Amino acid sequence: MRHTLSSTARATVARIVAVLTLALLGTSVLAVLTQAPAHAAARLTASSSLGGAVASTSGQTGFTLSGSGFQAVEGGFGGVYVGFGWVSGSGWGPSNGGATGRTYDYIPDEQSRSNQGYQAFVAFPGSSTAGEAQATMGSDGSFRVNLTVPGPTFTGAGGKSIDCTEVTCGFLTWGAHGVRNGANETFTPVTFRAGDPAPAVEQSPAAGAPAVGAQTGRPAAPGRAATRARTNGAAQGAAAGVAGPAGRSASADGPGGVDTGAGGSAPADGAPTAATGGTTTTVTAVIEVDRKAARPGGAMGFAAAGFWPGEQVYVVLGEGDAAVGPVAAGVDGEVAGVIVLPEDIASGTHEIRAAGAGSGLEAAERFPVRTDISPAASAAGLGGPAGWVFLTLAALALSVAAAVAVNRRRLADAGGADGHPAPHTRAHTEGDPDDQ
Repeated sequence: MRHTLSSTARATVARIVAVLTLALLGTSVLAVLTQAPAHAAARLTASSSLGGAVASTSGQTGFTLSGSGFQAVEGGFGGVYVGFGWVSGSGWGPSNGGATGRTYDYIPDEQSRSNQGYQAFVAFPGSSTAGEAQATMGSDGSFRVNLTVPGPTFTGAGGKSIDCTEVTCGFLTWGAHGVRNGANETFTPVTFRAGDPAPAVEQSPAAGAPAVGAQTGRPAAPGRAATRARTNGAAQGAAAGVAGPAGRSASADGPGGVDTGAGGSAPADGAPTAATGGTTTTVTAVIEVDRKAARPGGAMGFAAAGFWPGEQVYVVLGEGDAAVGPVAAGVDGEVAGVIVLPEDIASGTHEIRAAGAGSGLEAAERFPVRTDISPAASAAGLGGPAGWVFLTLAALALSVAAAVAVNRRRLADAGGADGHPAPHTRAHTEGDPDDQ
């Protein structure tokens, strides 16, 4: 017997095949459209009035630094630090296990907008930690800041004296607030040339932000950060900078050290401490929180900086409503963690404080807590490419299911009301026993 499919069944099968084909094509197109573009390598370009990445050996030199290709995390916590210092080789960065004073070092400065211009903080676009940033990174990973190089010798954040006429120095970038990211770690060498000090670079900050290195005289906001002067450059590894006693300088033959095989010798322990300008620097500790997570029962992230490396730091919410610690500060004096807000916390403004047990440094941040956040607001986050992919695939799945259901219904109707299958069409031949 030969069985033939009805034209209705053939049409249904064709429709199902067409729907499945469209589903595969749609998924492929969406995958291509939502695929992340290739990320260009991060690059920092330095320019001074002496020409390119050149600094004076006889005084301060102002630089304009332009970044491109950095990894910009929209709404991400932290950003990138930009500073001047020394690195030991290609694997110097924190993402490779590097540490301040061992694989890299830099001129310390306050963690605030109105610092001395030796270091800059570039915040991610839309970051909650942008309050003390000198600049905000563009969505394409670009930024521009101005920094000052005080001269060829300085005291690093690790407490060692560094002479840039004997080791290779330059501008380095690394993850801010303890967030390690190898994609944003760069080093741009700077050469020193004898001659008159270069004229200062005119500051051109973003709207509403003071110039990098400008001394505005603005104190830290009340309740936001506490400061403490330090005069011992080697004490505790000095996380945020300290100059040696007045008149003390590097020896004539420069610091000793061990050959690193990459850019000169590393500064040796116990080397004389050179002053960055011959004055005592004021250290500022700061703390920032993830304000978007500030809700009852929520796990709110925080990051603090400016403490002594390795010292014990504790973080307290309000009058002891919640606490974290003690936590050991990182190699750059940074602390990061998560604190869970109480379920019954009242709406309004609250304060979080961080304090160092060894340095006595304290920092505080005031932030709002909302208790009227509805579940619908959280559900509104289904958007962007991932949301569209999900909705498209769901619609295609429903279409296929509907086509299968229609096909079954038509086959059932063709079989009769009693549910028996429809008789097959047979080819009649002469002598068939069923016809006799």
